[in-house]
Amino acid sequence: MYVYYGNKPNSNFLQFYGFVLEDNENDEICLNLSLDSKDSLRTYKEKLVAEFSNLKKFKLTETTENDKFSKMISYLRYVVFFGSETSLKAVIGISV
Repeated sequence: MYVYYGNKPNSNFLQFYGFVLEDNENDEICLNLSLDSKDSLRTYKEKLVAEFSNLKKFKLTETTENDKFSKMISYLRYVVFFGSETSLKAVIGISV
């Protein structure tokens, strides 16, 4: 007899069932990413990524072929961008 618990991350298995799987392809890592408080473009970046808010939490699984990973990479483009407001607009395709 087998019991199927579904496709869940180890955090759910531990919390609800008291065990974890050693090789769980559905396991996830949680990342908290935020804009640098000393970034001269912080206010402008916050406006560009208003749907993300200043601090964004991402839960990523082993595979990168999903919407969560794409959204994190999109957010990181703004978080790590270094340059002027004009060059940021050019990079993201806004006419200057």
